[in-house]
Amino acid sequence: FDVVIHVKHVCVKVLEMGIGRHHVLDHVDMTWTSNHVAKHPIGLRNFYEAYAHRFSGQIMNSGPQVDDQCRTSVCAVIPHHFNMECVPRLNRSANRVVGLIGWENLLEKELRGRGFSQLAGLEIEAEPIPGARVRSTLWTRGKKRSEELLRDESRQLQCAFFDRLRVAVAWNKQLPASRMYEPGQRYTNPIVLAIPTIAYAHQ
Repeated sequence: FDVVIHVKHVCVKVLEMGIGRHHVLDHVDMTWTSNHVAKHPIGLRNFYEAYAHRFSGQIMNSGPQVDDQCRTSVCAVIPHHFNMECVPRLNRSANRVVGLIGWENLLEKELRGRGFSQLAGLEIEAEPIPGARVRSTLWTRGKKRSEELLRDESRQLQCAFFDRLRVAVAWNKQLPASRMYEPGQRYTNPIVLAIPTIAYAHQ
Protein backbone atom coordinates (compact mmCIF):
# COMPACT_ATOMS: atom_id res chain seq x y z
CA PHE A 1 0.00 0.00 0.00
CA ASP A 2 1.14 3.56 -0.65
CA VAL A 3 -0.72 5.02 2.34
CA VAL A 4 -2.04 3.38 5.52
CA ILE A 5 -4.56 5.30 7.66
CA HIS A 6 -4.50 4.46 11.37
CA VAL A 7 -7.92 5.39 12.83
CA LYS A 8 -7.80 6.70 16.43
CA HIS A 9 -4.91 4.44 17.44
CA VAL A 10 -1.55 3.32 16.09
CA CYS A 11 -1.57 -0.21 14.71
CA VAL A 12 1.90 -1.23 15.83
CA LYS A 13 1.75 -4.57 14.02
CA VAL A 14 1.28 -2.85 10.66
CA LEU A 15 4.32 -0.66 11.34
CA GLU A 16 6.42 -3.62 12.41
CA MET A 17 5.46 -5.58 9.29
CA GLY A 18 6.63 -2.70 7.11
CA ILE A 19 3.26 -2.37 5.34
CA GLY A 20 2.75 0.96 3.56
CA ARG A 21 5.11 3.66 2.34
CA HIS A 22 3.34 6.42 4.28
CA HIS A 23 1.34 6.33 7.50
CA VAL A 24 -1.34 8.80 8.60
CA LEU A 25 -3.07 8.98 12.00
CA ASP A 26 -6.76 9.99 11.99
CA HIS A 27 -7.66 11.56 15.35
CA VAL A 28 -11.42 11.39 14.71
CA ASP A 29 -13.21 11.93 18.06
CA MET A 30 -9.95 11.55 20.00
CA THR A 31 -9.74 14.77 22.01
CA TRP A 32 -7.11 14.32 24.70
CA THR A 33 -4.69 17.22 25.01
CA SER A 34 -0.96 16.68 24.64
CA ASN A 35 -0.59 17.77 28.28
CA HIS A 36 -2.37 14.59 29.36
CA VAL A 37 -0.51 11.97 27.33
CA ALA A 38 -0.36 9.64 30.33
CA LYS A 39 -4.16 9.42 30.25
CA HIS A 40 -4.38 8.61 26.54
CA PRO A 41 -5.48 5.14 25.40
CA ILE A 42 -2.37 3.06 24.78
CA GLY A 43 -2.80 3.13 20.99
CA LEU A 44 -2.72 6.93 20.93
CA ARG A 45 -0.01 7.13 23.59
CA ASN A 46 2.15 4.94 21.34
CA PHE A 47 2.01 7.63 18.68
CA TYR A 48 3.25 10.44 20.91
CA GLU A 49 5.82 8.41 22.82
CA ALA A 50 7.32 6.22 20.14
CA TYR A 51 6.00 6.36 16.60
CA ALA A 52 5.27 9.94 15.51
CA HIS A 53 8.54 10.10 13.54
CA ARG A 54 7.33 7.23 11.35
CA PHE A 55 4.14 9.04 10.28
CA SER A 56 3.79 11.35 7.29
CA GLY A 57 0.60 13.09 8.36
CA GLN A 58 -2.29 13.50 10.77
CA ILE A 59 -6.01 14.12 10.24
CA MET A 60 -7.28 16.41 13.02
CA ASN A 61 -10.64 17.50 14.40
CA SER A 62 -10.03 21.24 14.73
CA GLY A 63 -7.54 24.09 14.30
CA PRO A 64 -6.66 24.24 18.02
CA GLN A 65 -5.89 20.53 17.94
CA VAL A 66 -3.52 21.05 15.01
CA ASP A 67 -1.72 23.79 16.97
CA ASP A 68 -1.31 21.54 20.01
CA GLN A 69 -0.85 18.04 18.61
CA CYS A 70 0.65 18.19 15.14
CA ARG A 71 3.81 16.08 15.17
CA THR A 72 4.15 15.34 11.44
CA SER A 73 5.06 17.28 8.30
CA VAL A 74 1.42 17.49 7.17
CA CYS A 75 -1.63 18.03 9.41
CA ALA A 76 -5.11 18.70 8.01
CA VAL A 77 -8.54 19.32 9.55
CA ILE A 78 -11.20 17.14 7.91
CA PRO A 79 -14.82 17.46 9.13
CA HIS A 80 -16.39 14.48 10.86
CA HIS A 81 -18.64 12.57 8.48
CA PHE A 82 -22.41 12.96 8.80
CA ASN A 83 -23.59 9.78 10.56
CA MET A 84 -27.19 10.57 11.43
CA GLU A 85 -30.15 8.85 9.75
CA CYS A 86 -32.32 11.97 9.64
CA VAL A 87 -33.70 13.34 6.37
CA PRO A 88 -33.23 17.03 5.36
CA ARG A 89 -36.35 19.21 5.11
CA LEU A 90 -35.97 22.23 2.85
CA ASN A 91 -39.15 24.09 3.88
CA ARG A 92 -39.05 25.08 7.56
CA SER A 93 -41.13 28.25 7.33
CA ALA A 94 -43.87 26.84 9.58
CA ASN A 95 -41.46 25.67 12.30
CA ARG A 96 -41.34 27.73 15.51
CA VAL A 97 -38.38 26.25 17.43
CA VAL A 98 -34.81 27.51 18.01
CA GLY A 99 -32.66 24.45 18.64
CA LEU A 100 -29.73 24.72 21.06
CA ILE A 101 -27.13 22.17 19.99
CA GLY A 102 -24.01 21.29 21.91
CA TRP A 103 -22.64 19.90 25.15
CA GLU A 104 -23.97 22.68 27.35
CA ASN A 105 -27.72 22.11 27.23
CA LEU A 106 -27.94 23.91 30.58
CA LEU A 107 -28.17 27.05 28.44
CA GLU A 108 -31.85 26.29 27.97
CA LYS A 109 -32.46 26.30 31.74
CA GLU A 110 -30.35 29.44 32.09
CA LEU A 111 -32.39 31.29 29.47
CA ARG A 112 -35.68 30.15 30.96
CA GLY A 113 -34.43 31.13 34.41
CA ARG A 114 -33.93 34.65 33.11
CA GLY A 115 -37.46 34.73 31.80
CA PHE A 116 -36.68 33.83 28.20
CA SER A 117 -38.92 31.04 26.96
CA GLN A 118 -38.74 32.43 23.44
CA LEU A 119 -36.24 34.10 21.14
CA ALA A 120 -37.73 36.42 18.48
CA GLY A 121 -41.07 34.70 19.03
CA LEU A 122 -39.63 31.20 18.55
CA GLU A 123 -39.70 28.52 21.23
CA ILE A 124 -36.36 27.44 22.75
CA GLU A 125 -35.52 23.75 22.90
CA ALA A 126 -32.23 22.03 23.71
CA GLU A 127 -31.02 19.02 21.78
CA PRO A 128 -31.65 15.74 23.64
CA ILE A 129 -28.79 13.34 24.26
CA PRO A 130 -30.52 10.39 22.60
CA GLY A 131 -28.42 7.39 23.61
CA ALA A 132 -28.00 8.39 27.26
CA ARG A 133 -31.56 9.61 27.70
CA VAL A 134 -33.18 6.58 26.08
CA ARG A 135 -31.04 4.14 28.04
CA SER A 136 -31.77 5.93 31.31
CA THR A 137 -35.50 5.95 30.64
CA LEU A 138 -35.68 2.30 29.65
CA TRP A 139 -33.57 1.05 32.56
CA THR A 140 -35.61 3.12 34.99
CA ARG A 141 -38.70 1.35 33.72
CA GLY A 142 -37.00 -1.97 34.26
CA LYS A 143 -37.00 -2.78 30.55
CA LYS A 144 -33.82 -4.20 29.14
CA ARG A 145 -33.74 -3.60 25.40
CA SER A 146 -31.35 -4.74 22.72
CA GLU A 147 -28.77 -2.28 21.41
CA GLU A 148 -30.61 -2.31 18.08
CA LEU A 149 -33.85 -1.14 19.69
CA LEU A 150 -32.01 1.47 21.73
CA ARG A 151 -30.35 2.86 18.61
CA ASP A 152 -33.67 2.98 16.78
CA GLU A 153 -35.41 4.85 19.60
CA SER A 154 -32.44 7.19 19.93
CA ARG A 155 -32.57 7.97 16.22
CA GLN A 156 -36.30 8.70 16.36
CA LEU A 157 -35.86 11.03 19.32
CA GLN A 158 -32.96 12.90 17.69
CA CYS A 159 -34.55 13.22 14.23
CA ALA A 160 -37.84 14.41 15.70
CA PHE A 161 -35.92 17.21 17.42
CA PHE A 162 -34.24 18.36 14.21
CA ASP A 163 -37.52 18.17 12.30
CA ARG A 164 -39.03 20.77 14.66
CA LEU A 165 -36.32 23.39 14.15
CA ARG A 166 -36.59 26.68 12.29
CA VAL A 167 -32.99 27.61 13.14
CA ALA A 168 -30.16 26.06 15.17
CA VAL A 169 -27.49 27.50 17.47
CA ALA A 170 -24.35 25.39 17.78
CA TRP A 171 -23.36 26.34 21.31
CA ASN A 172 -20.50 25.51 23.62
CA LYS A 173 -20.06 27.30 26.93
CA GLN A 174 -16.96 27.34 29.14
CA LEU A 175 -15.18 24.69 27.15
CA PRO A 176 -12.40 22.73 28.85
CA ALA A 177 -9.29 22.49 26.68
CA SER A 178 -10.05 18.97 25.44
CA ARG A 179 -13.45 20.05 24.13
CA MET A 180 -11.70 22.50 21.82
CA TYR A 181 -10.55 19.42 19.93
CA GLU A 182 -14.04 18.09 19.31
CA PRO A 183 -15.03 17.78 15.63
CA GLY A 184 -17.57 20.44 14.63
CA GLN A 185 -20.55 18.08 14.36
CA ARG A 186 -22.72 20.41 16.45
CA TYR A 187 -22.42 22.80 13.52
CA THR A 188 -22.23 20.46 10.53
CA ASN A 189 -25.14 18.17 11.51
CA PRO A 190 -27.87 20.84 11.26
CA ILE A 191 -26.19 22.32 8.16
CA VAL A 192 -26.41 18.96 6.37
CA LEU A 193 -30.09 18.80 7.40
CA ALA A 194 -30.69 22.19 5.68
CA ILE A 195 -31.23 24.05 8.97
CA PRO A 196 -29.94 27.66 9.12
CA THR A 197 -27.28 27.53 11.85
CA ILE A 198 -25.55 30.11 14.02
CA ALA A 199 -22.21 28.78 15.20
CA TYR A 200 -20.25 29.49 18.36
CA ALA A 201 -16.75 30.65 17.42
CA HIS A 202 -15.10 27.30 18.17
CA GLN A 203 -17.57 25.42 15.99
